[in-house]
Amino acid sequence: MEEEKIYCSHCGEVIECDDYDTIYGEPICQDCVDRYITVCDRCNEIV
Repeated sequence: MEEEKIYCSHCGEVIECDDYDTIYGEPICQDCVDRYITVCDRCNEIV
C-alpha cells in the first residue's frame, strides 16, 4: 500500500520525511519555515 504524500502548502514540494511543521492546520516544509516564517517579538504570533 502506497503512503499518502504530504505537500508543503507554501512551495508545493513533496515533504519526504517528518521534517515539517503544521501552521494554521497546513503542512509547511522546514525550508519554508526557515525562510518565510517568523514569530512576532511583541505578541508571539506567527507572521
